[in-house]
Amino acid sequence: MRPLVLILAIVVVAATVILAVQNLATVSVYFVVWQIEASLAAFLLLTLAAGFLASFLLSMPTVIQKNWKIANHKQRIVQLEKESNEMIETISAQRKRIEYLEKSFQQEIESTKSIEPKQKQ
Repeated sequence: MRPLVLILAIVVVAATVILAVQNLATVSVYFVVWQIEASLAAFLLLTLAAGFLASFLLSMPTVIQKNWKIANHKQRIVQLEKESNEMIETISAQRKRIEYLEKSFQQEIESTKSIEPKQKQ
């Protein structure tokens, strides 16, 4: 994506320079009550800059919203990782408890077996 943007920027700059060099004629521009005389290239460059500024300003809400969502998702990931680690610790503790109970139960069974044959005799 970055090389494509760089190439596109170079093409736009080159086209702008060519346009500016080829359009040096002085023109009058009227806007409401103002009249401005300058080279056509200056007006074209000003228009290009205004277009870039407008597109930048119009894209800012979307960028801010996406960054906000990314920050919320990162925070949620941290929270879920914490919960996951707590669950893993709980599972580990429960496995140890199960192993301990199984050993205790096994020992209880063995001690019961050794007592039962003596009673039958």
